[in-house]
Amino acid sequence: MKEDIISNALVWITSKIVNFINIGSNAGSLGLHQQVSLERWYRLEAELDVWYNGLPDSFHPCARIARPQIAGQDENPVDDALTLSEIWYSLAMCSSAMQHYHMSRILLHIHKPPEPTPGTSASINRYNSYRSAETDIQFHSREIVGIAMACPAGSVRINSLQPLFVSGQCLVDPGERRMVLRLLRDIEVDLGWATEYRVKQLLREWGWDEHTEG
Repeated sequence: MKEDIISNALVWITSKIVNFINIGSNAGSLGLHQQVSLERWYRLEAELDVWYNGLPDSFHPCARIARPQIAGQDENPVDDALTLSEIWYSLAMCSSAMQHYHMSRILLHIHKPPEPTPGTSASINRYNSYRSAETDIQFHSREIVGIAMACPAGSVRINSLQPLFVSGQCLVDPGERRMVLRLLRDIEVDLGWATEYRVKQLLREWGWDEHTEG
């Protein structure tokens, strides 16, 4: 099956990204030069680009459904953000693969080594780079949530635990965060797959009270 082979290729790339992150965290002891690390990062980014650019139609959404505006929602701060849309795929395998693709993009952005930018413009260039990365991270985080909102097959929902957790770590909008919590909890309620430990970890990282949640 072509989709199976393509999904397995992404698993291989994601594994290399995780390995890159682990090596980077021990760069001091391994003597990994910053320039070498940056070159590896760009190679991994290029591999993700090649993978994405070669995707067949089955790996692209067949529908995006915006959440409806509910009367009185503006006055109710506990409602979830309208910035999110359900993202539908024709094949369960493809929806799962795309969640992990977006997670891989997020991880790669977060762990990009600093660019060597000597001179007076170094600070501005680095700031602009961070802003661009933050925009991309928010986009990929919302894509992960949108795919989960379409309530795909049970196997996809179980495998979405880590992508949802990573997106939850990155999202800042309270409504979007609440949606992540809801999706995680629904997995445990509907399928019996433990997710509450990730919910509690997100609440701690956000500084939210477990009972009021924001």
